[in-house]
Amino acid sequence: MTIVAGRERRPGLRRKAERVFHLLGTVDNTLFMGAVTTLICSVILIITLVYSSILESRHLRQQRLSQNGITSGMQFPFRQARLRARVNTR
Repeated sequence: MTIVAGRERRPGLRRKAERVFHLLGTVDNTLFMGAVTTLICSVILIITLVYSSILESRHLRQQRLSQNGITSGMQFPFRQARLRARVNTR
């Protein structure tokens, strides 16, 4: 890909000749842009699906923990450690 900036310095006849021999709107260019667009959309879709499944699994885990009387998912390992400490001290 090339970005060209500045004023055009080529003469008009040369630009007309190059426009005839080097077409921009060819079938190959159209297929290439379609493939690039499809690839970008696929990556965005995969990222969205993975992110939503992570959020959904985190939400379901949070619901299961709250049903067991644990208010926060972060308290679960600490609660188990406290219970083990109580059992070991007796």
